[in-house]
Amino acid sequence: MHDGRSTVSSLRPARSGEDVRLLVPRAGLDLEIELLQDLAPRTAAALVAALPCAGLATSESTYGSVVCLRLPNYPGPLEPENATTFPIPGDVFVYQREHGLELVVYYERMGGVPAGSPFDALGPKAGNRVGTVVSDLTPAACDAARSIWQRGAAWGVVAAWGSAELASVEDDPAAAAAEIAARLAAWARRTRRDHVGPPATGERRIALFIPEYDARTEVELLPRLAPHACEEVWSHLPIETPLMHGRYSGPEMFTQVGGKQWHWTPKAENMTAYPIPGDLVLYIDPPPRIQINYFHDRDPVPYGTPPPESGIRVGQSVGDFHDFAEACVRVGLEGWKTLVVERAM
Repeated sequence: MHDGRSTVSSLRPARSGEDVRLLVPRAGLDLEIELLQDLAPRTAAALVAALPCAGLATSESTYGSVVCLRLPNYPGPLEPENATTFPIPGDVFVYQREHGLELVVYYERMGGVPAGSPFDALGPKAGNRVGTVVSDLTPAACDAARSIWQRGAAWGVVAAWGSAELASVEDDPAAAAAEIAARLAAWARRTRRDHVGPPATGERRIALFIPEYDARTEVELLPRLAPHACEEVWSHLPIETPLMHGRYSGPEMFTQVGGKQWHWTPKAENMTAYPIPGDLVLYIDPPPRIQINYFHDRDPVPYGTPPPESGIRVGQSVGDFHDFAEACVRVGLEGWKTLVVERAM
């Protein structure tokens, strides 16, 4: 079993002629994958027939610690086979999503958190476990996989072992940018109506600003519902912090400001486990954590043990916040950016 540590090479099975490799040159990621032909014969055969596949390697937001690569030639719909909803590090799955079939590789667990808890709008999402990583999941390999989340999506390929495509694959920034643009356009068609918040009522407002995209939204605070948290947030602005897209919770942005930096102790008030687009929520357990989360789309499941985790809802975007929501999606595809939180003028 893989648990985020390196495997024991002497126990590795002999390589099959139908084993595959996943390469993402910009990230320095090179993973050997043994297909589970005895457990998922139909899925393994369909995958082999669909190879080679070159495309955008991403870190999707509803799987966990993963690297994903779309499989445009894989015939759908996906028929369940060797299906599970509880992946562990080293598992390799095929999932069907709105943008097509994709290969998903789980690479690490974080403390007590499992490698992933895949879900969609219908709840926990089963996928076909088609393979296992047999190259060593060393810290360097996990760092390479994690860099796709941190630095953004990159061009990659999955192909049968020894194929010519493995020798010729290179990073392709232009192709990656075109794929990101296509995904953003499809996202906008689905979600445009969800990004109009209520009108301002006259309460104090704070601004969330992503300078790399010149994207801004104003969030009206909710002092009648969360008086202590709203007063402390207002008193401790401005702040600037790295901004990350969630990997476990869906359409969620988060920061790691922390109680030690803010010098205040939160208390539970106006708690919610089911945020909607435009909600600004503080997560406070375990102390001294004060994590700022912003939800930009429908159907998040804030990750906890177990999910959903409850947090303090301190405010909601007012007016049209579609451009800011689009910037949030871009962070998920293009890597970590900067969040500035300040009093709105």
